[in-house]
Amino acid sequence: MHPRMLGMEEGKDHASVIRTNISRTLPLRLLLFCLLFAVMAVGLSIICMYSVRFFISQQTGTVTPSSLHPWFYEADTIERWIRPPPNLWHSISDNELLWRASFVPKIKEYPFLRVPKIAFMFLTKGPLPLAPLWDKFFKGNQRHYSIYVHALPSYVAGYPQSSAFHSRQIPSQMVEWGTMSMCEAERRLLANALLDISNEWFVLLSESCIPLYNFSVIYHYISRSKYSFMESYDDPGPYGRGRYESRMEPEVELSQWRKGAQWFEVNRRLAINIIEDIKYYPKFKEFCQPACYVDEHYFTTMLTIQVPWLLANRTLTWTDWSRGGAHPATFGKEDMSEAFFQRIFEGQECVYNGHPTAVCFLFARKFAPSALDPLLELSSKILRESHPANVVQKCIEFVDMGLQSVIISPLAGNWEAAAFTADHLAIQCAWDNVLIQGYHVGMRERLLQRLLQLSSSPPLWVLIQSLNEFRNHWQVRSIKGKDKRSILTNEARRARGIVGMPRVKDLRGLSGHTHRSFGTYSQVLRDILTGPSGHISHATQWDLYELW
Repeated sequence: MHPRMLGMEEGKDHASVIRTNISRTLPLRLLLFCLLFAVMAVGLSIICMYSVRFFISQQTGTVTPSSLHPWFYEADTIERWIRPPPNLWHSISDNELLWRASFVPKIKEYPFLRVPKIAFMFLTKGPLPLAPLWDKFFKGNQRHYSIYVHALPSYVAGYPQSSAFHSRQIPSQMVEWGTMSMCEAERRLLANALLDISNEWFVLLSESCIPLYNFSVIYHYISRSKYSFMESYDDPGPYGRGRYESRMEPEVELSQWRKGAQWFEVNRRLAINIIEDIKYYPKFKEFCQPACYVDEHYFTTMLTIQVPWLLANRTLTWTDWSRGGAHPATFGKEDMSEAFFQRIFEGQECVYNGHPTAVCFLFARKFAPSALDPLLELSSKILRESHPANVVQKCIEFVDMGLQSVIISPLAGNWEAAAFTADHLAIQCAWDNVLIQGYHVGMRERLLQRLLQLSSSPPLWVLIQSLNEFRNHWQVRSIKGKDKRSILTNEARRARGIVGMPRVKDLRGLSGHTHRSFGTYSQVLRDILTGPSGHISHATQWDLYELW
């Protein structure tokens, strides 16, 4: 009784203690049961969801791809990797852009049909006032060019959709004349153009530049050149070596310092060299300050150090510095005339693929906006389809076909077929409606000499004028066996307007593999083509041999 009384005294009833323990255990068990039920419900839901998807896929055969990741379901074809960006406007940084553009395929042969293009890169402040002239130049050649425009960031272009410049502006940065920002803009242009794997040649131009020839001539001139046109020369004066900073050593020594025009044309290999450079860029940025005019030294010095054998050491852009000063002459409406362009075309001499030529410039600057209207009027003569230099493309194609026949036919003993092919080759090139104009005889002569030179084994091709004046073409005759004498008849001489010209001399020394009399035969061709005066006009600048 004492224990019970003691428990009551202490207020600790045994039944109440048991009830308290039960009340504490019940909520914990209920919580565990709820959690277990929730887990089972979630698991069942997941199983049901995947079961529904499985049965739907079995019935439909395909599942509609999510719009969040369309690239995952895109066909993995070669076109996906080689097509250019659909939009030139992007948000990647310059470092990311240069890194991406520096990718180079290790396998040189392309596993697809690649039409090489020229990337025309315009470095401008804003608008392109001469755009209508360039639109006329680009018309009909869409497969062979790309356009990239670097303007000030604040400039918003408004070119019509019919213009070649529509939507061709790239993300840009501020550019200050004579500073490294100029070269950075040029590298930015190159990097964007390199993203299109079809771009093989890259031409830097300004808003004041114009083309001097039509597209076909410029395309063939650039595409057939063995060299890139980056001007590079050693100027010992204060505006050359005088700008050199000795702290650029050892990367750049004084003897390696070069100067050249800002406007260049480079192939894809050299374009990659320029945009991937991290060796010379810091030196030029730090030590070639504004008075140095880094755009005249950076690229030309770097490429002369790296690959001097790939440079033509001249620019393709004509500029007039005769007035002196830091800037070249600017030409306006009052300067535009045929005589003005004749002065540009004449009096030039340079080297193209190792041969002397008078075609040295393909572009010219600086032209003011006021020059646009007269330029458009003159363009029918400057950029006309019947431009004599345009015949180069046609002649090269026919010559290629003709020479294949000349090479293959002797193997089959079919000399007549080879003569027939060469005959038509001469018709197309030597008597083209453009070439028969008086001052284009130089190109005609070179064409015939080239055919003779490449036909070094019998039969010997002797080209004489046809007596059929209705066809007006050159006949190609093979001289076989021991008879190697060809005669230009009196009738043919009279038809050509040649009076008193001696008959063609003995050509025996030209047969087989002997060319001892080539000089004599060359003179005979000259007489046939030019008449008694022996004068060949300056238009030998359209010489086919220069572009072979």
